Amino acid sequence: MFDPNGRLYAALDLAADLVILNFCFLISSLPLVSIGPATKALATQTQRLSREEAVRPVRDFFHEFRRDIPRGLLASAVLLIFFLVCSYEYLIINRANVSREAYTVVMGSLGSGVLLLTALIAWYFVLWGRGMASIRQAVWAAVRFLPRSILAAVALLTVPALVLALPGQWAAIALFSVLIGPALAWYLVALLLGGLD
Repeated sequence: MFDPNGRLYAALDLAADLVILNFCFLISSLPLVSIGPATKALATQTQRLSREEAVRPVRDFFHEFRRDIPRGLLASAVLLIFFLVCSYEYLIINRANVSREAYTVVMGSLGSGVLLLTALIAWYFVLWGRGMASIRQAVWAAVRFLPRSILAAVALLTVPALVLALPGQWAAIALFSVLIGPALAWYLVALLLGGLD
């Protein structure tokens, strides 16, 4: 039953690696200015896991985290601005006194924009993990592989969408996020975008 070469053992090993990587990500993201390098390290390590490479979660994560700090800090600023702008827009739309139809159109526009920008962010971090990231390459890849890009964005937006859709379930969503949420999302992104260039 617990054959070290069996599928069950491999699945448990993968789950344990994802939990460890998730804790590394959360710890290194606590100062919000470091969320860029933390995201890059998480994306890179989950790509390695998706290719079934040997990963030493803590050591490899923090090695990758320290590799490109200036670029990572710039990515942090972009991610934080993206989050703040989206949150502000969401709050403004919810407080606006508009008809139901106008609300639906504006909220759909915001959702579409967030989805496309998240797909671009997914590609940027995947390509950066491969050592070839540029905004132009990320845009080209996101457009060229649009269906997979949208699925990758959905994987990354699952937790925020759950927070909005299930406001009374904060404890369960927080527990999921602390245990495995971001690492699982980036692992799914790696599976979706892994063999594409």
